[in-house]
Amino acid sequence: ARQEFERRIEDEKSYTEEEFCTKFKDSKRWEDAKPLEGDKQPKWSINEFLGPALGKIVAESFTPENGKNDPQWQLAFMRGIGRCGTEPLIRAMLEKLDILGKLTSKILEGAKKVAEARAATGD
Repeated sequence: ARQEFERRIEDEKSYTEEEFCTKFKDSKRWEDAKPLEGDKQPKWSINEFLGPALGKIVAESFTPENGKNDPQWQLAFMRGIGRCGTEPLIRAMLEKLDILGKLTSKILEGAKKVAEARAATGD
């Protein structure tokens, strides 16, 4: 099925083909949306929706300032934790860095976006 509206890069608004061609005076740049069919359409999941954002929060919070731009330092830091760390140490770091608070905020923010979305489906 052809979709009636198409998102445009120019101003991030949606237009019908006629509106787009009138506003941008260029019908050659119009592209019909190509819907995914059947099993090609990815299933919605919490992991896909929140996973990357939550992982980023943990990684950014957990990385010490002096290692933010140094992959070798980050690797050495994680090896050190792997060799000498304990669950209480990791828990203390998570608490001190308020990672749980940051994760809580991001989960609530994501849930509100889903609740307010025009269309979200698990099908």
